[in-house]
Amino acid sequence: MKKQKLKTEELGRTQTRMMLDFMGIPLNEHKYVGASNGRLKLAELKKHLGVLEIASYDEWQKAYDSVVLHKTSTGKVENVIAVIDASRLIKDEIEILKSSALSTVELSCEGKIEKREKEMADIQRDFVAEVDSKFKAAVERESKKFNTQAIKINSCKPKKVNGIVHEKFPRMIQLASARKNILLVGPSGCGKTHVAEQLAEQLDLRYGSQSCSAGVSESAFAGWLIPIGKSGQFVYVTSVFVDMYENGGVFLFDEMDNSDANVLVFLNQALANGKFFLPQRTDNTMVKRHKDFVAIGCANTFGGGADGMYHGRIALDAATLDRFRVGTIFMDYSPAVEEKLVNEKVLAWGRTIRAKISSHKLRKLMSTRMMIDASDMIEKCDWSIADIEEGYFADWSREEKALCGFTDGVQVDYNNDGGI
Repeated sequence: MKKQKLKTEELGRTQTRMMLDFMGIPLNEHKYVGASNGRLKLAELKKHLGVLEIASYDEWQKAYDSVVLHKTSTGKVENVIAVIDASRLIKDEIEILKSSALSTVELSCEGKIEKREKEMADIQRDFVAEVDSKFKAAVERESKKFNTQAIKINSCKPKKVNGIVHEKFPRMIQLASARKNILLVGPSGCGKTHVAEQLAEQLDLRYGSQSCSAGVSESAFAGWLIPIGKSGQFVYVTSVFVDMYENGGVFLFDEMDNSDANVLVFLNQALANGKFFLPQRTDNTMVKRHKDFVAIGCANTFGGGADGMYHGRIALDAATLDRFRVGTIFMDYSPAVEEKLVNEKVLAWGRTIRAKISSHKLRKLMSTRMMIDASDMIEKCDWSIADIEEGYFADWSREEKALCGFTDGVQVDYNNDGGI
């Protein structure tokens, strides 16, 4: 059989779909072929038909003969209605039905159009009012996630900072812009580490950190000599601190008031002199401070040593504290941040407990971090305040619980009105 050449530009949508149907792809499945916004793409249908032509040419030829040429397998022209004629008849029927439907609607609505227009106007007004109300509520809800602040640096135009930031953030930005060492002192869970990351992001600098807790050696900051070279030769491996000190970035010394004394001696040299000697890096022993290096220390105390809350803290020497003197900032729990991040019910409960802790001088914390975690459990897992209290009061004595209105798992009604 001589292969029939198909001129795709001459093949109509109806012919294409009928050929696909003839070859086993039902019409109701064509919507999945190149569908876009509910409309079929003819080019995609033809492309799909072309694939079938290559895969099963005999079947394709039969489809072409029947649909396009209106021939049977014997090659004779059948005395039947052509596909295009059938389609035209169907369209005519549809037009008749549409005209009849419109006439029926006009008769049923005669004399009622004005009334209907008024009803539609009322519906539209109510709909707009509802949308407007929901829009305002959404704006108000989302606005709580921002507390825009303007920060002035030197004689430059004040720079706006959007997002949830601590009240002390503008002061931190000014110190960091002047490349002064910063010491953030505050209770656990008030956001010291998080605000250091925000600072790096705002300055468009890299961020790195290292805990200074007991057991962390000087090598964590100075780098290491490791036998990884040829024949076990010792090779110097740099630290994040050295990398940022030389190349720029915001580096956080976490828990500085828990540092080893030798670590502080090393850091004092680097933070005060603008350079320090690194003998283990034999190819370049002098490390110079980059103009975009910002040092931030975090501590729970002001360097005076252990207290009733933070037993493991050491006393920082005057030399270390002097490196951070102008940049020392006390960072307490932020009411503004808590109001934007904490569930309202959790916030009311947490602040009540915090007030009880303060008034009775208990060695306990109600941190912002704890309230944010509690909010997540309430909003994501449908926890209740009682569920939160089960974990929060787990290590409290009965006497301490009683002082905060929580006795043997039964919460006291602080306001005597059924709420907290």
